[in-house]
Formats: sequence, C-alpha cells, structure tokens
Amino acid sequence: MPALAVIETRPHVAPSRIHWLDGDLEALGSTEINHAAVGDYSRPAVMDGKLLLAPTGLTGRNDDKTVLSIELDDFRVTEYALDAVNNYCITAAGGHAFIGGNLNFNSHISKVNLANGDVQSLTLSKLILDSIISDTSNLYAFAWEDIDGAVRSSLHIYDLDLNAISCVSLDACGYCAFRPRIFDDRIFIPSWTSIKNQNSRSSTLGVYDISSRALETVELKKPILETIPADDGLIIIHGDIHQTSSTRTQAALLDYETWTVKSEGALPYHAVQAEILNNELCVLDSGDRLHLVSLDGRWSERLSLAFTPSLDDSHISSFIAV
Repeated sequence: MPALAVIETRPHVAPSRIHWLDGDLEALGSTEINHAAVGDYSRPAVMDGKLLLAPTGLTGRNDDKTVLSIELDDFRVTEYALDAVNNYCITAAGGHAFIGGNLNFNSHISKVNLANGDVQSLTLSKLILDSIISDTSNLYAFAWEDIDGAVRSSLHIYDLDLNAISCVSLDACGYCAFRPRIFDDRIFIPSWTSIKNQNSRSSTLGVYDISSRALETVELKKPILETIPADDGLIIIHGDIHQTSSTRTQAALLDYETWTVKSEGALPYHAVQAEILNNELCVLDSGDRLHLVSLDGRWSERLSLAFTPSLDDSHISSFIAV
C-alpha cells in the first residue's frame, strides 16, 4: 500500500497522473487518468481504501461530470457519472462521495453512492462554494456570497442525507476557506481572504466546536495558508497560496487549548500544501518538490523529492496521505 498519492495534472488537456509513493518518498508506480484539471486548491478524499477525486475538466469548459474512485491496493479506477459540472471539491463518509462545485453563482453538492452509483443532489442558491468536509454524521460546506458589494462567509451544516441542520456565520474569520480540517471534535478553518479587505489575506483562524456549536476566532497576526493537526498540537503554515515569489514559509506548532506557541521556524521554500506522514510534516512547495520535515521543534528536513513532469506543461496540483 502506498503512503502518499501525488496528483500531476494540466488544466487544458488530459490525461492526468497519480503518483504513488511510500513513506520515504520512494516511487511505487503511477496511474494515468483520462481527465484534466484534477486537484489544485482542494484536498482529495480517502475512505475505505479508496482515493476519491473530482476532476473539473478542460479550462473554459469545466464540464467533467465524473467522480473517480481508485483502489489503493491494486490502483483500479472506477468512474461514477454526475449531473452537475464545474466540480472541484470532494469529501467522503458512510460509503458515499460528496462532490461540490459552482455554476453561475449557484453552488451544488452531489452525493454518490459508491456501491451502486446513485446520485442525490443539493443546490446552494446564490452561494460560492469553497470546500466541503465530513465526519461520520455530518457534512460541512464552506461558502460565501456578495451582497451589494459586501462579502458574507458561512458554514452550512447538513446530515449525510443532505438535510440542512444549521448555518454559522464565518464573517469574523474571512472567506475562501479551501482547506478546513476536522480534529478532536473541532473544525479548524483557515480563510485565504479578509472579509474587510478583499485585497488582503486573513490572519484569523476560525475554530468551530462541533458539540457546542460555538465558533471561536484566534488572531494569528500572519496570513494562514493551512492548519494541520498533529500529535503535539496544531501546525500552522503561514503564507499566501497566490504568491509564488516568496522563498520562505513560516511554520509554527501551537497548543490549540491555550494557543501558545510550542515551536516555530522558517521553511526555506514557498509551501503550498502540507500533510502529516508518519509523524513528519510532508510539504509540497511551489516548485513541485516534496519535503519531509521533522516535528521535533527544529523543523529540519530529512529528505526531499523533486518531481520531473511526466506530462507536457503539467504541475503537481495536490497530494494526500493515504
């Protein structure tokens, strides 16, 4: 079984490719998929020994109506048909994949039964969907809307049958919440844009307590690219996904009960995504290189791997620990 799935893709032409790596970043093989624009801002999903992907399709058309399920033991690919287009985010729970997207300022979520391919759909009117995540009971959709020039950000909570439960304002955090995480009965919500100034990045972390249904905000003073729960606390990757000229990324490990800093350091590259892999931090930089970084407080690198594109004009869009 692989430890990492790394997605190489292109926005304008198929195919894309999934690279399978072990815990030391050694290649185990690859799987070609005949789809374009796979990954990018949102994370893939993993459930029951399957990697799940939502291709968007060719730039300008965005008309791919497919969800992909790839078996992690033999890399067999199964495709399920969707009704909606412009899909770009995915999560999974209870034997179902949930795929989200947007068309003409109306967002949609499709629920796909992975046993028989049946599809159920939900429309989020006049909302721009950023991302979706799930636990064993609920689906959480992060969205925003522009009302007469004023942006409003919100978390929409549904049960796994797509019945609405509640809606929570995220205005205090910002908007463009592409990589929220669930850990320890909380949802950690980094936002990539300030609600007060659309030209600024948000430095406010939202923390939603699932049991109490309460939202806490934590001001971290620097833009937040990503939050990654770890055994010793919450890793904060500071930075801006839109700025690739930066050569160093600030990282910190926080106690998320007291919000004290346990350790912090600078990574000597521009990070765009990070995941926990065997008690190390695996970081993808903007140059398509993976790094394994120690979490012992020194933030030292154990090894790295540079990807040489196997497809013309391709890039590494995202990766996930499987």
